Amino acid sequence: MGNLVIENILKKSELAASGEDHDYIRPLLLILGGANRGVCAAAACYALHLLRLESVFDIVVGVSGGAWVGAYFLAGKEQIRRGISIYYQEFASENYISFWRFPRVLDFSLAERAALFGAKKLDIQAVLASKSDFFVGVTDKEGKGKFINAKEFPLLKSLFASSATPLGKCPVSINGNDYFDGGIGFCFPVREIIEHFQPTDILVLPNVPANFSKNISIFERLMMPLFRLPKRVRKRALARYGDFCEGVEFAEKLANIDIVWPLDLGVGPFTTDTRKLWVAAESSVEQVLQRFGRPDLKFKLY
Repeated sequence: MGNLVIENILKKSELAASGEDHDYIRPLLLILGGANRGVCAAAACYALHLLRLESVFDIVVGVSGGAWVGAYFLAGKEQIRRGISIYYQEFASENYISFWRFPRVLDFSLAERAALFGAKKLDIQAVLASKSDFFVGVTDKEGKGKFINAKEFPLLKSLFASSATPLGKCPVSINGNDYFDGGIGFCFPVREIIEHFQPTDILVLPNVPANFSKNISIFERLMMPLFRLPKRVRKRALARYGDFCEGVEFAEKLANIDIVWPLDLGVGPFTTDTRKLWVAAESSVEQVLQRFGRPDLKFKLY
């Protein structure tokens, strides 16, 4: 295939299936956030289940909304299939996003109800029983990114802490420590992941197309002081696009990192067009199946 990361992931899967030693291959799955753009990573994770690669990753790391995607991925194939639909159903609701509520633009109660009740309820025990280690990225009050073991802390609290966006609900306190959205301190934390986890291979699901605008808008600069954030967290939030570019530049120099950039289908963080989100999900599933050499696999979204 000419892609070292994919070759090693498939090799580990084959070795595990035949009962041979595979511990020397330690793939890590990194799932980033992006508000409603997260539909792309969720769909990509569903594709990994279709490929029967759900147990091949020694470590799964989710940041911001990617923490929830990681949890649904580890909970099982049907769980992530239903989890994708939260983006084009609950998150497409006219009640989910309202700039009249600024700065609390996002109504996280909709996300909480979907994850805690009903047909899309997250199976916490399945996450805890999964083979992969599971870490989420959070930002502390000093504006520094930190990895916490989501299986050792209360799982739901870890997920809420990683996704504690200033636009919704923040901060979240764990053991007396306040945490903010992991996407602030960890925009594209490949360097930090290599230092902390030392994986042999990293598959990155970034949720944004490679050509997306990497500059903070004037509107966001003007609005940032209105968020009740510690000074250092606010400063880091304003610098996150630069952090993202630096992380990508570092990652693209390494052969053992594969970044699955989704296609540019016009999906933004606040997109609520159900059809557009659905198409983005289908596209991401197809993209990953194609990348792993199995475009023939059939699937059906929830």
